[in-house]
Amino acid sequence: MHKTVLVIVIAGLVGIAGVAAVIAVAATPAQVLHANQTAAVSAADQMLGEVVLPAGTNEVASEPAGDDDALARSMEIPIFRAEVDRHEFWTTSASPRAVIASFKANLPAGAKSSGEGYSGPSTTIFVSYSLPTIDAPALGPRTLTVNAVVLSDGSTGVRADADVRYTAPRLPAQRIPSQAHVLEVTMANYHSSPLLSLTVTNRAQVRHIASIVDGLPFLASLHGVAFSCPALMPAPTDRFTFRASPGGPALAQVTEPANQPTSAGPCFITTLSIRGHGEPGLLEGGKLLRQAGAILGVKLTTRP
Repeated sequence: MHKTVLVIVIAGLVGIAGVAAVIAVAATPAQVLHANQTAAVSAADQMLGEVVLPAGTNEVASEPAGDDDALARSMEIPIFRAEVDRHEFWTTSASPRAVIASFKANLPAGAKSSGEGYSGPSTTIFVSYSLPTIDAPALGPRTLTVNAVVLSDGSTGVRADADVRYTAPRLPAQRIPSQAHVLEVTMANYHSSPLLSLTVTNRAQVRHIASIVDGLPFLASLHGVAFSCPALMPAPTDRFTFRASPGGPALAQVTEPANQPTSAGPCFITTLSIRGHGEPGLLEGGKLLRQAGAILGVKLTTRP
C-alpha cells in the first residue's frame, strides 16, 4: 500500500525571517481511510454527471412517486464496507427503453457491460457497466447502473447509481495483534475429530498469514436486504487461532467453511474476532485458505 503523508507548513524564523518549515508526517490509517472515502464520493459524483438521458428529463430530489418501490434500491447492492454508493433520480416523458438507449449511446470512456435485464413487480429495465479504475491505489473498481420504470402517471422514473470502492487501511483495533506469534490451524467437520490440526511457531509465517487476514475486505452492513443464496454442500470448517504463545489466550480468531470461494458475495462470509470482539464479516475468504495453505504446505480448501 502506498504511504500517505500530511504536509504541515509552519511559518516562522528558520535562519531567515519568512522562510517556512515543512514537516511531513505519516498519515494515520483513519486519515487515509477518510481521504480515500472522500475521493470515492467525488469520483462517484463525477460518474453521475456523465449520465446522458433524453432531452426534457428532469432531475428530482427523491424517489419518484408511483414507481411501486422499483427505484427504492440500486439493482447492484454494494457489499463492500469500503465502497460508496451515490445515486440520483429523474423523471421524463421518454419511455424506459429510450432512457436506456440514450445512456448506452453516451457511455463514459472504457465502460464495459456487467449486466442488464428486467426486474421487480413493475417491469424495470436496468443496465450496469464497469468503468476503468482511476486514482489507484486509493480507489478501486467502479460501477455505473441505470434503472428505468413506467410510473403510475405514465411517465418514466429513472435512477442512476455510481459505486466506487476505495482502499481502507485496517484500523489498529481491527488488525491481528502484533503480539500474535503462534498460530493454530484446524479443519474439522461439525462435532468430529479434526481432519487437520497444526501449530505454527514460525513467526514469519504467522505474520504473513496475519497480513493476509488484515488484507481481506469487510462486508458492508446489509440490514434489511434480502439475498437468495445457492444451496451449498456441507464442508469442514477451517479455524485460525492467533496467540502470543503456545497455550496462551486467543488474540484473534478467523473461521470459515473450507469451500469458501475467493470471490466476494454476501452468501460467503468469513468471521473475524479480535480479543473476543466480533468484527464485521470478511469477504474473499477463499484467498486466505489458498494462500495460507501454500505457505504451510497443506490443503485448507475443498475447492479445486
